[in-house]
Amino acid sequence: MLLARIPFILIIIGTLSGALSLSGCGTNLFSEGELEFGGTCKVAKDQMASFMAPVKKFPLRAIQDQTFNTEERRAISDAVAQWNALGREISGHNYFEIRTGGIPEAIRRVDPKDCGQSFSDDSSFYIVKITQMERWTSLGFSNVIPGATIRCAGGYDFSHQIVLMNPGTAEKPLIDSSQFGSVIVHEFGHSLGLDHSCIDGQGKPDYRSCKGLPVEHSYRSAIMFPRLARLLYSSSLSSGLPEIKETPLENDFTRTQCLYSPK
Repeated sequence: MLLARIPFILIIIGTLSGALSLSGCGTNLFSEGELEFGGTCKVAKDQMASFMAPVKKFPLRAIQDQTFNTEERRAISDAVAQWNALGREISGHNYFEIRTGGIPEAIRRVDPKDCGQSFSDDSSFYIVKITQMERWTSLGFSNVIPGATIRCAGGYDFSHQIVLMNPGTAEKPLIDSSQFGSVIVHEFGHSLGLDHSCIDGQGKPDYRSCKGLPVEHSYRSAIMFPRLARLLYSSSLSSGLPEIKETPLENDFTRTQCLYSPK
């Protein structure tokens, strides 16, 4: 039986504690014998449940919606370049190849949470742009959620996935346009099987809570941290600035290495 996992982004306007919050639930692949602790895998024990089912075939073909504008396509290409650089260093090959194409109407109408429906395979996925709020809310997302990655897996065997992006419209944007790259690079991380670097709420021994993490902590600075501030304020700023995270950092590298470093 295939089950869906849906990490999604929630945008909240506020200070550093107000954030783009991403929801998901990781799996301890170590306890199931899917991953081996130690060796090239340097993940800490409080991140052992921060993984989803890994991808088996590379490069993944990401088919981006032709309705993305020039700036959005550039941000998607930049995100692919970032992850591919990581892939060459860790695995010796690119993780993604990007293509632009029309999204079949059947894909636009599909219920991606129903893993019994076929909307991709294990070697490709669509990045779909949705700005019609009626459609967006019908999928269970509100007007403060600008993106989601929906992955289907049977146990720990990855099956298929889809990335949905809703940056909003010029009249009613859901995110600052400068943050589109931060959102999509995070979603690409989910498409590789990375869940969040920590979890909101109460943590557990194999998955640390985000609560109380200092800004300089590697889990906090990671692009897979489950919050991205809509506006950051400091004593040196008279007005807030959007938080930008477009480059995988130390913790993103470490966890990707656990999934894909040659054994």
